Amino acid sequence: MLEKYVEEEFEALCLKYGGNKVVKKVVLQFEDKRFFNNFKETVTKNRRGEVGFLLKRKNGRFVLVRSKKYPSDVLRIPTGGIEFNETAEEALYREVKEELGVSFDVEKFEGLIEYEIHHEDDVLKFYSFLFVIDEIGGEILKDATDNEIFKIREFHKEELPEAEISLRNNNGSWKDWCSFRAELLKFYNEQNPKPEG
Repeated sequence: MLEKYVEEEFEALCLKYGGNKVVKKVVLQFEDKRFFNNFKETVTKNRRGEVGFLLKRKNGRFVLVRSKKYPSDVLRIPTGGIEFNETAEEALYREVKEELGVSFDVEKFEGLIEYEIHHEDDVLKFYSFLFVIDEIGGEILKDATDNEIFKIREFHKEELPEAEISLRNNNGSWKDWCSFRAELLKFYNEQNPKPEG
């Protein structure tokens, strides 16, 4: 069950931007204690959730990103933390400027993932608000105000399920993180299935 402030924010975003009014509950089991504790510390100290922003470029392709610290085969939907003193919408505009540097219109609010993340007897709750945004200006990465994103790759919509599978199949030391990051792609792909035929 959603916390009241999250439910109210979710309803307001659905009303403003449309979308499917979908809340998806995801339960994950993390194996790596160090990763779980680092994630828990980050969530506790400086974020109450995150925004995911799937950018559609002017050519119709979607952008996935990689940071220098990621394994070379890891690409994901860009995300950014929602600080305790801001709304998801405010975080979206701040984070897109910081990470991608483009101006945009919100095409759709895709919905909300409510995570329940387990490690041994510890449980962490976390929220991801997913937006689909349309690029309208700026130079991607060049106009970004931080250097977190190292590389982008453009995907046709039909290729996004393969990107999700690639993340999910990462079994190295980044396995927990990749399974977590695959959920945003899975959520988008479930709401926007490939046309049959």
